[in-house]
Amino acid sequence: MTRNNSSKLKCGIIGCGNIAGKFDTPESKLIRTHAKAFKTHKYCELIGVCDTDLKEAKEFAKTWCVGFFSNDLDEFLKKYSYDILSICTPTKTHSKIFSKIVEHKPKIIWIEKPSSSNVDEIKKMISLKNPHFEVWVNYFRRFTKEFLNVKSKINNIGKIQKVICYYSKGLQNNGSHLIDLVINFFGPVHDIVVLKRKKNGIFIDVDLILKTKITDVYIFSAHYKYFEIFEMDILGQKGRIEIKNNGAEVKIYKVERSKSYRNYKNLEIINKKRNILDKFMLENLNFSLKYKRNDDLNNDLTIQNIVKSALEKEINENI
Repeated sequence: MTRNNSSKLKCGIIGCGNIAGKFDTPESKLIRTHAKAFKTHKYCELIGVCDTDLKEAKEFAKTWCVGFFSNDLDEFLKKYSYDILSICTPTKTHSKIFSKIVEHKPKIIWIEKPSSSNVDEIKKMISLKNPHFEVWVNYFRRFTKEFLNVKSKINNIGKIQKVICYYSKGLQNNGSHLIDLVINFFGPVHDIVVLKRKKNGIFIDVDLILKTKITDVYIFSAHYKYFEIFEMDILGQKGRIEIKNNGAEVKIYKVERSKSYRNYKNLEIINKKRNILDKFMLENLNFSLKYKRNDDLNNDLTIQNIVKSALEKEINENI
């Protein structure tokens, strides 16, 4: 695909919910949805939207000034030759929609995570993929500027002592973002220890340890009804990296000699970034149009196999 040229990429969205566009407004400076990213990017043009609820599709199209809307997927796919198609529907519908989209040969399929909760469906999607189009699975933190910066700074804090993470709203939902970051930061997971499982509302929360070659990562869940949480605390021998505030804030520390107590060492903050997810969807779109993403489905298959194992594995009561 030709990137960043003068011709605009024709974009469409399937599913007109929150991540598709409702988390943003056209007037806001925030860019956290597919619609806002497409409308903001100078090389993209949002030309069509589709939802099974025609009223939702119509209102969405009106909000985002899109000329075509439909509640019929076949009609939607036949209307234009799309360059980028976003799948923003419930997870259980992804595989079926993906199979239909492939027949229409877009250049890019941008699919919300997880691509499926069923590993066999992900394998089927991988079998349908070919070199003529890309698939982006929207583990968005991996491709934002500050998370790319965190990855580059991990070696600076020395040998890892401990990594502790917290999440809410289910291992397969928000927890899968943490698993993705663990793999991205510390490499492949070679073993899983399940500490606890509990159903909280519609979500299954799991406390577990992911073992990598570099370090063990401790992941703990919290009930979403009290508050939302998404955090990672990386303790090295020479410093510390904190990902806080649902991933919107990053603090980097280094070890310094104490000014108050002789022979003591303290952690001193050297860098702090806030509101780093205000434009995460545009940052993802920019990154993905600049660099090819060929392994997203395989990466998600790895993540969902870890989730599957964590949901099925015997709980270790000796830790």
